[in-house]
Amino acid sequence: MSRATPSQTVGPYFRLGLDRPDWTDLTRDGPAGDKIAIEGRVLDGDGAPVDDAVLEIWQADAEGRYDHPDDGRPADPRFRGFGRALTDEAGQYRFVTIRPGRVPGPDGAPQAPNLNLTVFARGLL
Repeated sequence: MSRATPSQTVGPYFRLGLDRPDWTDLTRDGPAGDKIAIEGRVLDGDGAPVDDAVLEIWQADAEGRYDHPDDGRPADPRFRGFGRALTDEAGQYRFVTIRPGRVPGPDGAPQAPNLNLTVFARGLL
């Protein structure tokens, strides 16, 4: 007889190991580019704030180069392109970063400027 595998959730998260306030400001080393803020709130399905979510961003520098060995083009050494923020009791988060440059797509044509945002929170698989 087979049984269903019980569901699992992401977390719990421990602020002690994950809370790095300096990781929310990707401009602290003075990279080239226009400074912008990315901010918002994480809410659960009932509209209540999620006070223990972890958000991570990854993006290219102002010239469209990633701080990654597979990029093949040197990135701005003052910009690592990765940030992490934890939500507060109101579910709010905030990153300070730069406007990302256009990254070449698979066909070599430039893509629209973008950044990647990942949310880790209770209830997400």
